[in-house]
Amino acid sequence: MKTILILGSTGFIGRNLKEWFEKKKQYTVLCPNRKELDLLDENMADSFLAAHKIDVVFNCAIFSPKSEMEELEVIEKDLRMFLNLEKNKDKFGKMFYFGSGAEYDKTKPIVQVKETDIGKSIPKSRYGMVKYVIGQMIDGSDNIYNIRIWGLFGKYEDWWTTFISNCCCKAIKDYPISIRKDTYFDYLWIEDFCRIAEWAVGHEFESHTYHAGSGRRILLSEIAKIVRDVSGRELDIIICNEGLGNEYTADSSRLMKEYGKDYVTPMETAIRELYTWYETHPEIISMQKLIYG
Repeated sequence: MKTILILGSTGFIGRNLKEWFEKKKQYTVLCPNRKELDLLDENMADSFLAAHKIDVVFNCAIFSPKSEMEELEVIEKDLRMFLNLEKNKDKFGKMFYFGSGAEYDKTKPIVQVKETDIGKSIPKSRYGMVKYVIGQMIDGSDNIYNIRIWGLFGKYEDWWTTFISNCCCKAIKDYPISIRKDTYFDYLWIEDFCRIAEWAVGHEFESHTYHAGSGRRILLSEIAKIVRDVSGRELDIIICNEGLGNEYTADSSRLMKEYGKDYVTPMETAIRELYTWYETHPEIISMQKLIYG
C-alpha cells in the first residue's frame, strides 16, 4: 500500500485529492495540518519527512495574497515551502508540484502553448515569477514534477471569484451571468484532474513538466450558455466589453500522450455535475458575495 502525503489538504485542490484517494481504500493518506507540519519551519519539515516513509507527495500548499502589500511576503513563503521540501527529496519517492499557466507572461495572449515555449517571455507578475523560478528548478530535478494547472474548476473552489462556479451559483439564484470581456480559456474538471493524479502515482514520467489542461479552447460566453441550458432558466448573459481578452489556453498533448487516452469529461457533463452539487449545497451561496465578490 503506497503512502501519499497531501499538503494543503484544506484548499480547493488538496481537499478534492484527499477525498479522491481516501475513497479508494488502497492508499495510506497523510494530510497533516499546519500544527503537525509547518512547511515554513525547516526543522519541522526535516523531522516529518524523516519520520514517514512517503511514496508520493502532492504539494498543494500555497499562500494567497489578500492585498498587493502582501505579495512579496507570500512569494517568499511559497519559495521557502518548496525549498524545505526540495532539500528532503531523498526522503520521498516523488513529488508533484502544481504550477500555473501564470508561468507564461499573462500580459500577452497565451495560445495553445507547449511546455517547450516556457521562457520566451518572462512573467511580469510576482506570482507568475515565483512559479516560473520553481518550475525551472523542477526541470533539473530527479524526482519532482511540475503539473501546470490551467482553468481547473469544481466543488470547494472560491465560487465567488471563479468563473464557472460563479455562473452556476448565479443561475441557481436566478441572477444574470456577467462577463467582463469574452475570452478563450482552457478549463479542466477537477475529477479529471484527480484521475490524472491517481494515474501519476504509479507512472514513470518521461519529462518533468506537464500541462494539465483539456487542450480545448472555449469562450467564456459558451460556458455561460451551457450553464444557462443546464439550469433550465431564462437568464440574461451580459458581456460588459466588446472584443476578446487575452487567450489563456494550453497544448496538453505531452500529458495526454503518456496517459494514453483522452481524459477530458465533456464540458456540459462536468458543468451539470457541478451545478447539481451547488443545488444540494445552497447554504454556501451568499448573495452578498455573489453580487460583490
